[in-house]
Amino acid sequence: MGLKVKAFSNLILMLRSGFVPNEIDITSMLIACDSSGWSVQKGQRLFHSTHTYGLHSRAVDILGRARQLDKTMCVVKQMPPCRRNGVIFGALLAACILHG
Repeated sequence: MGLKVKAFSNLILMLRSGFVPNEIDITSMLIACDSSGWSVQKGQRLFHSTHTYGLHSRAVDILGRARQLDKTMCVVKQMPPCRRNGVIFGALLAACILHG
């Protein structure tokens, strides 16, 4: 967990210095999030601060693995229908299979 803390700290320092993260930077941070409560909360904040539709699959994956299926469904429902694709539904299905 120490490396995740350092990664988020570095991202905050970069943001404060005027750095604008791109989709790869944000995706890398979301991938670092896993099913631990701390990481899920940080990942949700990061996801909501970016408003980038390309990252919805990561948010669905993070929330699904954390057994937060209600929040996962909220993310999917808030997406424009044209953005709901096989990757999104695949992450949602994987969460349902994983947690019954």
